[in-house]
Amino acid sequence: MKLLINLGLAFAWTAATALSAVVADPYSAPRVTFQDLRLQQKICSHPLYCEGPILRRIQLGGVFDSDKTFIDMPTRKPVSQVVDAFNKLPANATRDDLVKFVSDNFHPAGCDIKQAELDDWTDDPPFLKGVTDPVLRGYGMALHNQWKGLA
Repeated sequence: MKLLINLGLAFAWTAATALSAVVADPYSAPRVTFQDLRLQQKICSHPLYCEGPILRRIQLGGVFDSDKTFIDMPTRKPVSQVVDAFNKLPANATRDDLVKFVSDNFHPAGCDIKQAELDDWTDDPPFLKGVTDPVLRGYGMALHNQWKGLA
């Protein structure tokens, strides 16, 4: 059983880490390096809102005061058309060029968010009924009431 656990741990380590041998000289011992594969995995592959030339140019171009604004903007056109429009920008596009590109291809940030109606909302949530400490109950109620504004 202990052997199976050790093999399982070894497999998990191997799955999360790439082992590569680098041989600087055929007569010397190989130098072994470990590289974490998690750093190489792409978390997001969207051509507009993830790491890539479009996001990089918009963020570095100083179009917005906040780095979050652009990624909150839905497109006005299909993504492929937005990518084509971006590829037509000159390599030395100015900030004004980037602002026009964004204005032509994206809606304002947050315009796609709609207020939700919480049908099952209750002002006195059952999970707080068992909390007797007034401070903890008050904190729980304040936290509970935040959902109205978040929904």
